[in-house]
Amino acid sequence: MRRPRWIVLGLAAAAPLLLAWGAPGHRLITRAAIDAAELPAWIRDEAPRIAEQSNEADRYRGFRLDALREENNPEHYIDLELLPRYGLTLRTLPRSRYAFIQRMAVAAHRSGDPGRRAIGQDVGARPSFDPEGVGTLPYAIMEHHAKLVSSMNSARILERLGDPQREHQLRQARENVISHMGHLAHFVGDAAQPLHTTIHHHGWKGENPNGYTTDPDIHGRVDGGVLREHRLGAETIAAAMPEGPGEIGADEVWEAVLALIERSHGQVDRLYELERTGDLGAEPGRAFIADRLADAASTLAALYRSAWAASEPTEDQISGWIRYNSLGAEDRWNAPARAAPSN
Repeated sequence: MRRPRWIVLGLAAAAPLLLAWGAPGHRLITRAAIDAAELPAWIRDEAPRIAEQSNEADRYRGFRLDALREENNPEHYIDLELLPRYGLTLRTLPRSRYAFIQRMAVAAHRSGDPGRRAIGQDVGARPSFDPEGVGTLPYAIMEHHAKLVSSMNSARILERLGDPQREHQLRQARENVISHMGHLAHFVGDAAQPLHTTIHHHGWKGENPNGYTTDPDIHGRVDGGVLREHRLGAETIAAAMPEGPGEIGADEVWEAVLALIERSHGQVDRLYELERTGDLGAEPGRAFIADRLADAASTLAALYRSAWAASEPTEDQISGWIRYNSLGAEDRWNAPARAAPSN
């Protein structure tokens, strides 16, 4: 079973706070991304709701249901040191979630070790078939980006149709956009937190020549404590972001996701060094955390722009959408009443 990274939200619980950035951090990332992404006015107007939705995936983790745990928990991380067990690296991951799982299953079968083992200690051990143990973060980002493109496409089709009888469909399409923007924001934020890319997520594991902390509380401190210590806010994050929105082409999303995770993982040692020297609570730590939040926000802004560009409806998509979503009697009941024609 995956070592716990969840908490019970709103309930009495002994587990520590183990969420990437915590709710304030995820909201900061989302608001900064929307401000930078040059999106339509109706989306910008919904920024507070999108930012609130960015924490929904952590609320799933706080609700103790096996179905949610198995589906949602692995989405929040990928422990890159474990990939070589399966003959993989970050850059050789297949783009399909199920191809990834298949590769893991085949590697575990060939190793002669089909059982599950506790992970995070001996990185060179033979692999067990444990997708939950490794994590599926890049797939969560890709899939939520794709869902966002689809929902934006529906909203834009309905905007173009301008049919009063479809007003309820437009409202729902925009609600879907808000939901998927929030979910995408969450996992991009997770990817920018270095401890969500490593087996050293709750203290250093295994050989430790640099004398890094093994205290699991480091995760909670990075997620929320440092933000509070340094009073990091929207202005700080915006100042750390590069000027101008980044551009991610329709065929460049996977590369952008891997690059974000790669940059984040490259900061694991730096994070532990800051903790070891005490600088995590000083100006170097403040700059470090601001940079990671800004990297998340700038990447998220570029992904939002990418989704909006990819959602531009074609004539074939419009006609296909109308065929599938033909209006019925129940739609006419829901449509706003039209004014009686004047004589």
